Amino acid sequence: MQTQQQLILFFENEFPILLKKLTKESKPIWGTMDAQSMMEHVALAFKIANGNIILPSSSIDVKADKLKKLFLLSDRPLPKDFQNPILPSGLQPYEHLSFEIAKQKLADEVVLFQKYFHLNSEKTCIHNLFGNLNYHEWLWFEYKHTIHHLMQFGIVPVSDKIS
Repeated sequence: MQTQQQLILFFENEFPILLKKLTKESKPIWGTMDAQSMMEHVALAFKIANGNIILPSSSIDVKADKLKKLFLLSDRPLPKDFQNPILPSGLQPYEHLSFEIAKQKLADEVVLFQKYFHLNSEKTCIHNLFGNLNYHEWLWFEYKHTIHHLMQFGIVPVSDKIS
């Protein structure tokens, strides 16, 4: 697992460059989401981490500790067809009117995420599969989740290790 500082630097420096490579015409290597759907999906995870969408504690999976160790606290990427059971399956209607707006909103959510935890460094927020996550765990999840979808669209090479 990367250090907190390395993860912060990824989102501050590398992620904006990688996000610019994503175009409306980008096609997924796997899955059914198009580029705009993917960005809106990734932004949703940041909204949860930011505390803008609060999941009830009753949504925590009974196997959260096991799932956290298996999927989150490792250097293995998220599986290609990883499905969060509380999210609707299949393509959802767009939240934003255009690809460019969706891209900007995702970038904005990343900034809000950093600000939120800068002001609340000891805060934890619920992830329905992994339980309560602290800032470093959320950073790691958001990194793995983002890399997973950047791999999905060929923006970063598909790998069996996250570093």
